[in-house]
Amino acid sequence: MSEAIDQEDKAEAERSRLSQRHALKRRIAEADVASARAKELRGIIATLDADDERATEEHQAATAPIQAELTSLDEKHIEQLLAGKQLSGADADRRGVLLRQLQEVNGSLEDVIASNKRSRKKVRMQVFESEEQSTSRPADRENLVRLASSKLQLQSFAAKQDLQWAHARLKSAKASVEKNQGFLSTAERTNDYGNKQVYRDRIARWEFEMSEAKNAVAQCEQLVDELRAKMIAE
Repeated sequence: MSEAIDQEDKAEAERSRLSQRHALKRRIAEADVASARAKELRGIIATLDADDERATEEHQAATAPIQAELTSLDEKHIEQLLAGKQLSGADADRRGVLLRQLQEVNGSLEDVIASNKRSRKKVRMQVFESEEQSTSRPADRENLVRLASSKLQLQSFAAKQDLQWAHARLKSAKASVEKNQGFLSTAERTNDYGNKQVYRDRIARWEFEMSEAKNAVAQCEQLVDELRAKMIAE
């Protein structure tokens, strides 16, 4: 009877674990979608910025000849005033036309800039909201690791222990290389020819060991990373 209850408890715990993992994976998927949406929205902002630049360049191109002609008319008016004359009616009318054209071009640019500014403000808010929705992913992935199967938990523990020992092995080898390099340096300063080769041989051995230890660390780190990925994906 107790064995049956124990089996049922284990089954219930497993169902709960899988249910929690499913919920976490869904949250991560939702966060990924939000992140993708934020990226697309930032693209819209970039398009609006480019539209501002385009409109400004077109404005400059359109206003340059108008401004040049207005400047010419102003110079002509100044010369006529200095000569005791007034600007002709035709020139005055032309200046009025140019000023209206300039106002229209300026107004068009202002409309584009203002419209893009309003749109940019809305899109930036949407980017902020989307990025807020995507911030839960690291914590959710850690919870998936925590809720991985017992088999993967044990494999991960063993791999991390191997990594710890590999680091210790590397640290020891590095210390031995440095120690024997110090001995060799002393032997060279004191002309201790008898021990020079001894220390060189030791250094060679420990440098080989250090290289092997580095490889072991890299392999252990790769295994730890692979197991972590499995713990998240299972």
